Amino acid sequence: MSGITRSRLSKRKLTVSDEDSDYDGMFVPYSEYVELRDHIGHLTDALKAL
Repeated sequence: MSGITRSRLSKRKLTVSDEDSDYDGMFVPYSEYVELRDHIGHLTDALKAL
């Protein structure tokens, strides 16, 4: 990334609910993200237990 300043990089706005996202189809709704994160957490715990 040489030549690209940090200020030019776009970042996603932090969201804590589906209502405060500026949803334009690029990102999944927050509720779906939380569901996926929880599912991955359960899978990770199951793998660690093996």
